[in-house]
Amino acid sequence: MASLDIEITAGIVTLTGTVDNLLAKARAADVATTVKGVRSVINRIDVEPVVHRSDEEIENLVAAALIGDAATEAYEIEAQVEDGVMTSKGTVDSWQEEQLAVKVAKGMSGVEGVASEAEDV
Repeated sequence: MASLDIEITAGIVTLTGTVDNLLAKARAADVATTVKGVRSVINRIDVEPVVHRSDEEIENLVAAALIGDAATEAYEIEAQVEDGVMTSKGTVDSWQEEQLAVKVAKGMSGVEGVASEAEDV
């Protein structure tokens, strides 16, 4: 569930409020940038998962999501989570593969931040 406030001053959009996952936060900013006349977007949206999950539960969810996604199932990436922040480690063939894996992780409830240490081969 999202609760967002939008303020616009001189073509600069400021987004505030809460969403339940990082993907929703990013999507709100992406949508705002498509509006004619918008020069910049300041994204101050907080991520507050609906259900609190342990780091281990989040790791398991991310791993299952990566395996369950046809585009990421073959990636050699391991998700490590500390205080809700997921760090991807492993090997990918390209920057695009790394970004796709990060996008999958951002959609998981409980993930409050994402960092990547995956290496391109």
